[in-house]
Amino acid sequence: MATVVDRVGHVDALICNHALTGDDGPLGEVTAEQLDVHWAVDARSSILLAQAFARQHDGRPGGSIVFLTSGQELGPLPGEVAYAAAKAAVAGLTTTIADELATSLSG
Repeated sequence: MATVVDRVGHVDALICNHALTGDDGPLGEVTAEQLDVHWAVDARSSILLAQAFARQHDGRPGGSIVFLTSGQELGPLPGEVAYAAAKAAVAGLTTTIADELATSLSG
C-alpha cells in the first residue's frame, strides 16, 4: 500500500480479488500447513490490506473496499476444505470491517 500511495498519492478503492484455490483436499486429508497457507493468502491478506487502506485514507469523503469470495455459501466446494474455510472467513468479516470503517471513510 505504501508503494502505491507513494506513486499515486491516494488510494480511493481496494479490490481484494486474490485467491489460492486447490492444493488442499477433503476433510480427511487436509493438513495444518495447508490450512495456514490458505488462511494467509485468502483471508489474512485481505484483512491486512483493508487495514493498510484505512490507514492511508486522508479524510476525504468516500473510499471503497470490495472483497471477493467464491460463493461457498451457495453449495459445497468438494475437495477444498481449506479454501472454503478461508473464503468463508472473508465473507464473515466483511460486515464487521464495513461497520468499523463506515464512519472513518465517510468523511
